[in-house]
Amino acid sequence: MTVSTLTQYADVSELAEMTTAGGAGLLSSWLDFLPESAFLRPGEPLHFAWRVVATPRTRWVSASMELVVEVGGDVEHVWDRRSLSWPPSLVTAEQTDGIWPPIGFVSEDVSPIGGGRQALYHSLGTKTLRLIVTVHDAAGADHVLSADAEIEIGLPAGSPTIVVVSPRTAAWNDPYTVQATASSGAYAALSATLSLTASDGSAFPPSTLRLEAHDAVSQNLAGPIVQNWTWVSKPTYHVLDDQLSRRVVYTPVLTDIRDEFDNVYPPNPQSPASVLVSVSSDKISAAHMSEDNWWTATGLAAGAAISGALASVPVLTIFLAPLAAGAAVEALYFAGVAAMYAQVADDPPVPDEQYFAEVPIPAVVALPQQDSMPALSAVAGSLHRMARCQLAGSAAAGKVLGARLAGSDTAEAWHRNRLAELAHTASSELKTVVANIHDAMAEVSGDDALTPKAISSALAKLSQDGVPQSLRAALATQLGKDFGTAFADLLGDPAMAKSMPALPDVLSVLPVTAHQAMSTGFLGLDAAL
Repeated sequence: MTVSTLTQYADVSELAEMTTAGGAGLLSSWLDFLPESAFLRPGEPLHFAWRVVATPRTRWVSASMELVVEVGGDVEHVWDRRSLSWPPSLVTAEQTDGIWPPIGFVSEDVSPIGGGRQALYHSLGTKTLRLIVTVHDAAGADHVLSADAEIEIGLPAGSPTIVVVSPRTAAWNDPYTVQATASSGAYAALSATLSLTASDGSAFPPSTLRLEAHDAVSQNLAGPIVQNWTWVSKPTYHVLDDQLSRRVVYTPVLTDIRDEFDNVYPPNPQSPASVLVSVSSDKISAAHMSEDNWWTATGLAAGAAISGALASVPVLTIFLAPLAAGAAVEALYFAGVAAMYAQVADDPPVPDEQYFAEVPIPAVVALPQQDSMPALSAVAGSLHRMARCQLAGSAAAGKVLGARLAGSDTAEAWHRNRLAELAHTASSELKTVVANIHDAMAEVSGDDALTPKAISSALAKLSQDGVPQSLRAALATQLGKDFGTAFADLLGDPAMAKSMPALPDVLSVLPVTAHQAMSTGFLGLDAAL
């Protein structure tokens, strides 16, 4: 058995000289790498070519080959043993111009296997590869030819990467999830610890990211996240224009990056992405509507509170109240409208598991007819029903979401129809508001107890003497603890006596505010679905 080592040659004439110099034959091999890499990356296939050239004294008919790696004196197979036979025409070929034909030639990508794969790719640095070819000649003799080559194992740059893909925008108080696409250009499977930092200081638990070679996966980075900062001044629900949106920047961070061969990769900085969270127009309109009705209720209540008429409205009968002196009943109705639109401004519709239950259309409730202010009563009643339609719309939207999650197309369609009916009802009530608003303004202007001076004096006295406990208790009972307390605090706030606008001016903008609240409200519900 003859063993020959690798001899590199520069051109055909040099090859011819070597093949005629005697010996069993020559083995020539090349290790080819990707153009952009000066090293082999963990898991990357080997691309190599080799050829065997016979001398004049031999006739080779077949060969077997293997590729091994030597690490620390241990030899591991990188490639299965292969066999190759040459056709008779090559076996009997003669020299041409002094060169014997290259009767063995292989060019392919090799994916290392078994222990050789781990030995080759584990730990970085220089590794020695040995190509061993056993050639069988026509006389039955074996010729072993081997070639050593050194190869550098290095890490790829910039892998893996995280690209935050959604969302770009989100609504205030609506949950959202930060999602991303993770991709890897590595030839080996990777794992890493994935953390997320946020510019608002939010903390999120880290997760484990796993990627196969040349893989891409979508992954939730965090969520559901809810942004619900304060954007109104309570209790009037005055909109703070500089608090209507916030931009939160999320930055993914990859640490402890390792491949399947236990090579450790350096931390890979990732590009940040921002989410613009904004208060939706329907909530802004609802807040404006709440504020205008708080002002109206406060002005009407100021004249009635001193005489005790407001507290005299029977408990729990706000929607069926008997006659009460002055503007007491209307004040409570306007306060109820303000409270309901405050709820709309605060809360989004959420999926309702009880999606099979009906959302009724709010009934028409006739206010006591005040001889002096019938138009104001009509406006108060219609606004109150509009507000109840808006709340019922939120409930219907929740049932649509619940029915969708449950897969009930019939229930979803039914509640969508109810949502349309509620919008139509609210629109009809708005027409009543528009038809009566000018007469209501005239009624208020003609009432001596409701002039700006009288209201200011009444509010000043309430702030000086304090809101009677009996009145606080009545308001808490009829408007609920939170909004009843808020209304009582408004009546006793010293600033109200100075900032309270004229009631006719507040009433004049109610149709516009109500129209905006209704149109954006139902459009917003439809968009949420």
